[in-house]
Amino acid sequence: DNGDWGGVGGVRMSAGRLLSCVVASNYGGRSTADMGGLDISGGEARDILLYNNIDSSLLSCAGNAVAGGARVAGSGRLINSLIAGNKGNGIYQSGGSIQNCTIVRYLRAGLHQTAGGITNSIIVYNNNGGVNITGGSGMIRYCCCPEMPNDPGGSGNVSGDPAFVDSGSGYGE
Repeated sequence: DNGDWGGVGGVRMSAGRLLSCVVASNYGGRSTADMGGLDISGGEARDILLYNNIDSSLLSCAGNAVAGGARVAGSGRLINSLIAGNKGNGIYQSGGSIQNCTIVRYLRAGLHQTAGGITNSIIVYNNNGGVNITGGSGMIRYCCCPEMPNDPGGSGNVSGDPAFVDSGSGYGE
């Protein structure tokens, strides 16, 4: 995307499979439908590294800042992935499912959720809190999120530090 209104810097998918890929250093547009890295409304993205993608609304102060990393919507599925060091929110989720992912080191929330579900994931070390939940149809289950203010209706969530072996190095530094 060239930074105009509309577009995804990296990958937009509504069906199919995206497997074992790196989606890095992309620049998204400035509307609430745009993101830097991955926009998935259908299909499956598995074993993905989303790193250093930018939601340009964050830079332009437009206030929309949907996600630097990914938007998960519709029937989209994001599985076994690392979403790290992107600019904006880590993931904007308005549907679909997120499973077995690590969401780490964001300028805003790691997860902004309005609908959909996230299970067995780690959401940690984000500057403006781990989780921002709006609306009532989202579900967070069996996740580790030290910055989560309370268990938002899911079950099995923990708020302890995940104790990464070397949390001071790597993505997002």
